[in-house]
Amino acid sequence: MSELSRSIAARRVAKKNGLVIPSLAATIGIAGAGLIAGGVYRSIHPPRTPIVFKPEHYNLNAVDINIKTIDGKNLSGWLIDPANNGGKPTDKVLISAHGYLMNRADSSEIMKLAQDLVHNGIAVILFDFRNHGEIDGQKTSDDGLTTLGGEMEQRDVKAVINWAFENGYKKQAFYGQSMGAAAILSCLAQQRDPEKFVVLVVADSSYYHLRLYLRERAQYWNPTLKGPIIDLALDGTEKLTKVKFDNMPPILAVQVLKEKEIDSRFAHNLGDIATPLLHSEILTQAYTEGTDRKKDDVLRVTEVFDPTDRNQHCISLQDPHFREWLVEEIVEAFNREGKSRLISSFRDRIASPRKVPQPSQAEQKLSIIRQQTKPVIDNMPKSHRSR
Repeated sequence: MSELSRSIAARRVAKKNGLVIPSLAATIGIAGAGLIAGGVYRSIHPPRTPIVFKPEHYNLNAVDINIKTIDGKNLSGWLIDPANNGGKPTDKVLISAHGYLMNRADSSEIMKLAQDLVHNGIAVILFDFRNHGEIDGQKTSDDGLTTLGGEMEQRDVKAVINWAFENGYKKQAFYGQSMGAAAILSCLAQQRDPEKFVVLVVADSSYYHLRLYLRERAQYWNPTLKGPIIDLALDGTEKLTKVKFDNMPPILAVQVLKEKEIDSRFAHNLGDIATPLLHSEILTQAYTEGTDRKKDDVLRVTEVFDPTDRNQHCISLQDPHFREWLVEEIVEAFNREGKSRLISSFRDRIASPRKVPQPSQAEQKLSIIRQQTKPVIDNMPKSHRSR
């Protein structure tokens, strides 16, 4: 079996199991509390998928980089700089963060995105989160705990930001998928003065709140599961590992970014089963309410269907129109040097315009979420709250 075939097979197995809910839900539902620990352990130590899409396959020259996190973990990645690809040196970089059960180059589309940006004079950093990535059977980034976009992944994103600064990349844009999107939002909301270096954030297929997401999706995958069981599993894991899954939920993070005037976009595939579209609708509602921003200019909804992906999750980049929009957004964000200005709607560039569906549902859900997360806000350091 070829390397590419092995990669596709590994991804299909991973995606067949969903993000984390199916395995966790089945474990709890079938064997009860006695196997909760085993299900959680497998979730926070996910199987690695091999990297088969490489820069040289796309006529790109990349530099292997190693980044050390604050807790001593080594992250492996690629720096693809215009200066090494027939262009000029730059201080502009896009930091791309992959999703759960994925890796830095999980698809050919992410490499095409890097190719487009490098040709526009923008460097790209692709890296593997801890517990993710494998090349020729060798692990790339170090082992560790995976917190599904929580404290550990936020540490990883912060380490990449710092490495970029230390190497001269003072203007930074971010694109994250699923877990990576949640980690970016939450990390930047806790950064000091992110408005001084962040020109754009694009969160693709993020959940709005991990604990609430797990509770909701557990009912979908196994109707016998109850919210308290999920809470018990998460609380026990946090006490055992001494790390937080929900130290800065994305639903709170986007409100901080809004107040700091960080230009942000949200993207989601219409048929996403693993993380339904409503999650990005809720994040969009929280980000736009009380401002003159239009929801249709902030949220991009794609209608991609991938027959190999049971969950239709994190596949927006397969839409060439979406990738074209994304490149234009990033390029224009750097050109305006972080000044907030929304460009023309993506709806004008597609054949069948589609408005953000059911905004009233997102508004109602956001109100409920705020009530549920009020204790978190009350206990949050004042520096992390939206003003």
